[in-house]
Amino acid sequence: MKVIVTVHGIGDQTKFETSQAALFQFCRFFDVPAAVPLGSYHNDSVATGGALVLPEPSFPEALANIRFAEVYWADVPRIPETDGHTLEESKKWAKTIVQRLILRGKVAVSPKKWLPTTESVLTEMIEALGVIESLLLVAKKGGIVDFKLSSLLVNYLGDVQIVTDFAEYRQKILDQFSATMSAIHDASDRDSDIYIVAHSEGTVVSLLGLMTAFCSNPIPHWVKRIKGLMTIGSPLDKHLLLWPELWTRFESHNNGGDQIAMDLSDPYGIKWLNYYDNGDPIAFDLAAFRRWMRTHGWNRAFDFSDSDDIGFSRYYFPGKAHLDYWQDDGVFGHFIQNVVQENPPEGKDFRNPPGNKLLAELTSYAVPYFLILSLVYVGVYVLYKAVGDSISFGGDLSSSDVFRDATGIASLLAGTMVLARMPRLARGWKWRFIAAGLFGAGATSFWRLVNHGTLDKMAEPFLYIPGAERFAGGHGVGILIAVGAVISTLAAMASRYIPRLGVKPLIALTGLTILGMIAFLMDGYGHKGSLWPIFLAGSGFIYLWWLASLVFDLVFIWQRFIRHSVIIRRLEQWSEPCLYQGNSQMRRPPAPEPHPQVVQA
Repeated sequence: MKVIVTVHGIGDQTKFETSQAALFQFCRFFDVPAAVPLGSYHNDSVATGGALVLPEPSFPEALANIRFAEVYWADVPRIPETDGHTLEESKKWAKTIVQRLILRGKVAVSPKKWLPTTESVLTEMIEALGVIESLLLVAKKGGIVDFKLSSLLVNYLGDVQIVTDFAEYRQKILDQFSATMSAIHDASDRDSDIYIVAHSEGTVVSLLGLMTAFCSNPIPHWVKRIKGLMTIGSPLDKHLLLWPELWTRFESHNNGGDQIAMDLSDPYGIKWLNYYDNGDPIAFDLAAFRRWMRTHGWNRAFDFSDSDDIGFSRYYFPGKAHLDYWQDDGVFGHFIQNVVQENPPEGKDFRNPPGNKLLAELTSYAVPYFLILSLVYVGVYVLYKAVGDSISFGGDLSSSDVFRDATGIASLLAGTMVLARMPRLARGWKWRFIAAGLFGAGATSFWRLVNHGTLDKMAEPFLYIPGAERFAGGHGVGILIAVGAVISTLAAMASRYIPRLGVKPLIALTGLTILGMIAFLMDGYGHKGSLWPIFLAGSGFIYLWWLASLVFDLVFIWQRFIRHSVIIRRLEQWSEPCLYQGNSQMRRPPAPEPHPQVVQA
C-alpha cells in the first residue's frame, strides 16, 4: 500500500484541494480520467482511515493500492488573520525582514556602502508590488491573464509570519502535522509506504514536522514508513538563513534544553526531490539547506544530493510560476516514476528530470522588459501627440511621424533609465559598461528614427547653454542625447548619496526637463486651443515613466538577484558562521575589554 500525503502551501486553502490536485496528477500519469470531485474526500474512508480510497472498479488496478491524504493547516493562520488584531500588516512586517537582512549583513561582515542601497531597493520592491497588481488588473480587463500577484505575496507573508514568528501557532501547526501522520499510519496498513508532497510554506511545515518527529523519544512509527519527499516551490533556504533560530534545536552541536534525541545509526534514506522554477519568486535551489544538513548529520535521514535539486524554466509568467507546478505532468511524472516507483503506460517515460522550455525561458526574460518599454512608449506617444496638436512649431504631424518620433524618444528615455538605475542596483564595472552600452543603443535608435527637423526645434532651449551651439555640430538631436546622459548621471549620483530616494531623482529631473522644453515651445511658437490636453498628457507621462522605472528596478532585481540566486548566496555568506561553524549565534566583531555581562548576553 502507498499513501500520498500532501501538505499545502500559502493562502486560504480549501480542505483536501491540494490532495485532489496530486490525485489528478496520478490520474494523468496513468492516463485515467480524473473523475474525483472534492466531495469524494468527505466519506467514511477518509473519516476513519485518514486517506481517500478510490472506488472500485471505476479505477484501474494501477491505482488500487494508492491512497491520498492531506495535512491541512490553513485553519490555524486563519484565526489570527480573521481576527485582524494579531498579525502585523504585511508591508510593515516585510520591512522588518529587510531590516533583519541589513542587521545580518552588518553583524557578519564589516559595514559596506551597499547596505543602505540594499535596504532602499528591497523596500522599493515591496512598494512596487502594488503597482504590479494594478498592471495585472489592466491585463485581466483585457482578457490577457487573471492573476493576483500582490494577493499571493500578502498571503505568503501572512502565513510566513505565523510559521516563523508566532511560536504558539507554529506549535499548533506541527501538532496537526504529527496527529494527521499518526492517524494515517494507525488507520491504514502499518506496512504502507508514505510519500509526502509539500508545496511552498508547506515544505517548511513538513521539514519542521519531520525533524521534530526524528528528535522525539521514541521516534513515532510513522516516520519509519516515509519513503519519499517531494518539495515544490520551497522557501526552505530563506527560512534557514533569515530565521536560523527555528533550526537551532536540530543542530548537532546544540547543548541547550532541547537536546537533540534522534538516533540515525541506521540511515533512513528518505528520498527527497526538490523542484523549482526560475520564475518562482519564493523558491530557489536548496544548496544552503543541503550543506546545513550535512553539517549536522541530517543527510543520514534524507537522501538529498545536488542532482536531486532540480531547477528549470518551464512556466511563462513570473510569479504565477509558484502555482504552475500542480499542472506540470513532467514534474509529477518524474517523482512518481523515480520515487513512488510506478511504471507509466506505454509511450510515457519520466526517468529524466523535467527540462527547460525554450519559449517559456525566453518569454520570462523578455516579456517584462518589453512591458517596461511599452509603458515608456505609451507615455511618450500620448504627450508627444498632445504637444504636436497644440503647439504650431512645424506644421501638423502625420501618424507615421508621431509613431517614429515617439519610438525614438522612448528608446532614448529607456536608455536613460538603464544608465541611471542599473549601476545603482548591481555593483561592479561590468554593469556600468553594460548600462552604457544599452544607453548607446537607445541613443542610436533615437538618432535614426526621429525627425531631426522637429526634434531640433525641441532642443532649442539648450542652445542657450554656453558651448551647446558647438556641441554635436549644433544638431539638436545630439544635444538631447547629451541631456539624457546628464540626467542619468545626476540621478545616479543622487541615488548613490541618498539611497532612500530611489527612482525619484530620475523622475523629477526628466519631468522638469520636459516641462521646460514644452514651456519654451509654447513661448516661441504659440499654441492653439486649450492647454488641458497637454496637462493631462504630461501627468499621464510622468505616472507611466515612474511606473516603468519602478518595474525596471523590480524586474532587474528579480532577474539578477532572485532568478540567479545571488541574494541567497550573499545571505549564506553572511550566515556561514552561524550555520556551518558550530556557533548558534551570529559572530560579532570583538570589542576591547567587554564587560562580562555583555559577553554573557
